[in-house]
Amino acid sequence: MEKPTVEYLFRIEPEDIPVRGNAMASGDAEADKRDEDAIIARLNRGEIEAWCMAIVTARTVVDGQEFVGEATLGACSCDSEKELQNHCFEHYGMKAEALEDLKRELVSRRDEGETAGELLKVLA
Repeated sequence: MEKPTVEYLFRIEPEDIPVRGNAMASGDAEADKRDEDAIIARLNRGEIEAWCMAIVTARTVVDGQEFVGEATLGACSCDSEKELQNHCFEHYGMKAEALEDLKRELVSRRDEGETAGELLKVLA
């Protein structure tokens, strides 16, 4: 089996964790409140990247079977989705984490058929 192509996808979703008490912890209550107020104002304008969950998916398809792994990072706040994607891919190592999750998925599914087992050998 040839080494399959692994596609990495990035998306953000609304964060369920409240902004208040979770976004800032500088020790300066007034500054923290100002920063939290700014995040909340951005959210109210529809800027989801102001407070969100980042998800990186490692995906491959072999013989018509799809296999995926994911890495998530919550309580994120960035100026843009692109900036957050760069941080997740480059700084936080979420691509590698998603690939490791994909490998765990293959281990759990290898008894389902030859494809998962062979793919696991190739990606190892």
